[in-house]
Amino acid sequence: MDSDDERILQEEEVALARDMFELPQRPAVWIRPYEREEFVVRRDYVVRAYSARDKGIPLDNSTDARGMWRIRRLWTSVAGFYEGNVDLAGRSERRFHSLKKRLDKFLDDIASLRTHIVESPPAVMDDGREALLFLVSPSSVLDNFRAKYKLGYVDLPEILAIPEIMRSMYPGNPKPVFQKLFLTDLPPELLLYIFDIVHIDDARALGVTCRTLYELSFSYVYQRRRLVLHVDPNFIEKTLDDISDIDKRYLCRLSVEMRKRLLRDFRFLLTRDDILKRVEHLGIKNSWTPDMASAAGLNTAFEQQTFYAPIWKEIEATLSGAANLQELQLEKFAMTKEMICAMASLRSLQTLSVHGCPFNRLPSWDSLPPMATVVNLILFPQDVPGSEMLELVALVPNVRSLTVMGLPSMPCALPQDDFIMRHNPFRVLERVNLSHIDDEEVPLLFHWIRDAAMTPGQPLHITHFRLELEYGLQEDEVFQLINGLEGAPLRTLTLEGLSYVEDDLFTRLAEAFPDLNALTLIHRQNILQRASRPSRWPGATWEYAARLAAFPRLKHFMWNFDMRPLQCGTTFDLPYAEAGYPASKIPELYREFDENCFEVTWDILPRLFCAYCPTLETLIFSMLHLALLEFKMKRIETGKLVVYMTDEPSNTEQFISNNPIWPINTSFDNPWHIRQRPLRP
Repeated sequence: MDSDDERILQEEEVALARDMFELPQRPAVWIRPYEREEFVVRRDYVVRAYSARDKGIPLDNSTDARGMWRIRRLWTSVAGFYEGNVDLAGRSERRFHSLKKRLDKFLDDIASLRTHIVESPPAVMDDGREALLFLVSPSSVLDNFRAKYKLGYVDLPEILAIPEIMRSMYPGNPKPVFQKLFLTDLPPELLLYIFDIVHIDDARALGVTCRTLYELSFSYVYQRRRLVLHVDPNFIEKTLDDISDIDKRYLCRLSVEMRKRLLRDFRFLLTRDDILKRVEHLGIKNSWTPDMASAAGLNTAFEQQTFYAPIWKEIEATLSGAANLQELQLEKFAMTKEMICAMASLRSLQTLSVHGCPFNRLPSWDSLPPMATVVNLILFPQDVPGSEMLELVALVPNVRSLTVMGLPSMPCALPQDDFIMRHNPFRVLERVNLSHIDDEEVPLLFHWIRDAAMTPGQPLHITHFRLELEYGLQEDEVFQLINGLEGAPLRTLTLEGLSYVEDDLFTRLAEAFPDLNALTLIHRQNILQRASRPSRWPGATWEYAARLAAFPRLKHFMWNFDMRPLQCGTTFDLPYAEAGYPASKIPELYREFDENCFEVTWDILPRLFCAYCPTLETLIFSMLHLALLEFKMKRIETGKLVVYMTDEPSNTEQFISNNPIWPINTSFDNPWHIRQRPLRP
């Protein structure tokens, strides 16, 4: 359809002919229409081709939809010129004439194909609808059409409708609309400012459009890099028992190919010092699950050592060369001594995220160098004992923001008592985010915090604290936590998992933390409610509104009070009942039902809370880590309270700021991270 389409098709056919298994590589940005959709079907086609070859059966090309997406891209791209739409490829006159020439030939072939169409009588489909089937006689005409445009699956009704669509959209042969001003016509200083403020994905999208913008984008597009040992997504959810012997041979070949690709990516960076030194945010991920790795033959320690040793070596070399690296995310690769030494040598490294990385190859912590520049540490002990991962705090003496993300199915245990006695990060921490700590070790966690608070001459520095538990804290437990944190300059407190929410809880919180700015309380209705669903709190809304009067500086309050209204019957439908509920009145009946049985105006709630807590600016009712209802309150010059309501479930900015949760808290944009000006070598 266009030069890129022809090139991609040729590369895929050459790879298949040479029996080279290589999945299509996702482009950095989606430039052309339908490129994302075509990428999905291209990937599926390659997987099916090699799977069929392994099974010794011919590939069924009748479901190959790649060609249909190329046809859709061709005519919609031309249509964009008449409509004034623009994609990242630009709307230049040269591009229009190239696409229009191809489309005209395609429309001529459709006209020729239409002369051979034979309409069959309507056929009844499985859902009871009638469909008009199109047949081509002789069939060789359709075969030639498919061969010319490299089509597998052919949607004849869609293809035959394209000429009519084009004529109906542009009657009177209108003129195409070309761009008169391109970004390259803007002054360089303005272009640099654009690159400076846009997201990195947008900077990359601009950089691939032309050589001029590419040269200007060079300092921006390499700030973030992501290196992944890829997998076939069709196997991610499969267990070892679900994987057949044919699949195991396929995964064995795939693992070797994906390792080659990852090593090429590392070596490219290592040969481009100009790029590597610009990388500020680096993610290195192993996407292979334990079951997939086992199916690929990586069962013993020796086999894993042989397979991963080259990757570990490249990771260490890449980290050593990334002189300006500020944020590193390492996922499911074993950490080696050489990697930690490389991290410790980086003067700019501020944020370290470690997800499911085994430490069993490391010597004792005392023999490893500290990562003194790291102030933000994220630990996600997936498939790795949390007690081991938490010991990483021993190498981060200046950590100020700590996130530990256990899972409900795999809660995080704490380190051994001797480690806790020797290392206490709560003495220096300012922001703490803990999720799913093992319930049996919650008292030990509170004791760890209290030990830090009792250190002579070293008061707590914690300003943000979040604790999410599967089971709700009882009265003695929540007061033990408050006593441990008392004296800290706490401004944001999130307790996700409370069984006790009586009046004295609010009184004690206000006494212990007078500077509290944001408070989030998630109540567990009973022992069976372990998720953060709306809960029936023991009191009424006005009771809790009155309790907020104790907080002199509170601006944001979030809770999971169940605000779903009860349905109560009325007699509004009596006239419809007397008329026998005529079918023509049913839509009107449903509309009146919603209007009469549901309360939709909740403005009284934020006004009630502001009456007791005049400093309050945000009131949020949450549900499963979403803002179900959010009210923003503001007093205008006359003193009148104005309320703005958001009633669509969403992750609003204030919600994320109060309650940074997975997966948001593991990204490079965590709102609780400490930002420092990096030291340049």
